[in-house]
Amino acid sequence: MDTTNNNMHASLDRMLVRVFKSPVYLDAAQFFGDKLKTLVMKKCVEAYTFEKLDKNWQMFLGACLYSTGMRSKAEPDYPLYSGLTEEQIKAIQSHIKESSVTFEELLEDEDKAFLFTYGTKIITNKDRYPNVEFLPSNEITQIGDIGGTTLLLVGREQGTNAPMVARSYEMDSDEELFAIPLYELLNSQDLINITEEI
Repeated sequence: MDTTNNNMHASLDRMLVRVFKSPVYLDAAQFFGDKLKTLVMKKCVEAYTFEKLDKNWQMFLGACLYSTGMRSKAEPDYPLYSGLTEEQIKAIQSHIKESSVTFEELLEDEDKAFLFTYGTKIITNKDRYPNVEFLPSNEITQIGDIGGTTLLLVGREQGTNAPMVARSYEMDSDEELFAIPLYELLNSQDLINITEEI
C-alpha cells in the first residue's frame, strides 16, 4: 500500500497498513473480498482523519488493530489512540473479547448495498423453466453455500413460490448461472448450508 497517500492523513494511512493485515479484517475479507478494501479506503479518504470517521468505522478499525495484539498506549506507532476516548477503547476491547459485535452489524445500509452488489449474473437455462419468475441480476442474493461454493437465490416457481437457486463460483464477476429448484439440490451429496431466510 502506498504510504504517501495524499488523499488521507498520514497517520490514518499508516493505520490501514496494520488494519489490512489484522485477523479481524482478514476474517471479514474472506466473505467480501477486495470490495471490503475498496470500501474501507473510500471511507478513509472521505473522512481524511481517523477522528472524522463515522463511529462505527472507528469501532471496526479499532477492532482490527486490537486483534493484531496492539493493546497499550505505550506501544509505538499506534495512531488509533489519538482519536478514541478511554471508554471507546474499553468498548472495542470488550466487543472483541466477547464477540458481541460483528462487522455486518456496524454497516450502514448504503455500505451493505455496495458490499452485496455482485457482477452481472446471466441465467443460461431460463427456457427450461417457463413457470419460474427469475430475479433481475441486481436482485440475485446469496442465501448460503453448497459444497464450498456460494448458493444464490435466482427466482421462484409461480404458484408454489418454491425457490430457484444456482451455484456461483465468481461472486464479484460477471457470470453465467445454471438454475435449479432448491428441492432438487436436497438430494445432492454436497453439504448445503442455508444462512438466510428464503
